[in-house]
Amino acid sequence: MLYVLYKNSGVHSGRALRRMLEGLYGETVLGGYPKRFSLLQRKGLTPKVVINLGVTDDLKLPGRVLNTQDMVRLASNKRRARQIFDEAGVPAPKLFLSANGIDEADLPVVGRTSYHQKGEGFWFCKTTRDVRNAVAAGATHFLEFVPSTREYRVHVFI
Repeated sequence: MLYVLYKNSGVHSGRALRRMLEGLYGETVLGGYPKRFSLLQRKGLTPKVVINLGVTDDLKLPGRVLNTQDMVRLASNKRRARQIFDEAGVPAPKLFLSANGIDEADLPVVGRTSYHQKGEGFWFCKTTRDVRNAVAAGATHFLEFVPSTREYRVHVFI
């Protein structure tokens, strides 16, 4: 049995992944919130594989786990995750770890907090003054602005 574990912020992705996996493997794929997962465990049902989409709760996850709680915690720190991508040479918009490294030629940039979701902790900076104001308001890092109307989420399971 496969189980897709998610919380509110991942409910749409979690349900879509379950449907896709059911189509690929031709068997029911269970999924839901940590509370439901714990209930299944109490009933003696143990999935062979748990696919974790963002849950950091202290649950005992039996069998094979794709995306452990520690990995979710690491990825949740967007600043640190971007540093890791940068160090590994993963193609991505230019990262500025300090406002001091941003000059007029780099603008516009997007200021972000280390932990954010759903469009919060976000500053569009057209000037160096905007950058300073973003830092004062909580921005911890900045990214090169890439004009686009869409954003994609990619899940990589190793």
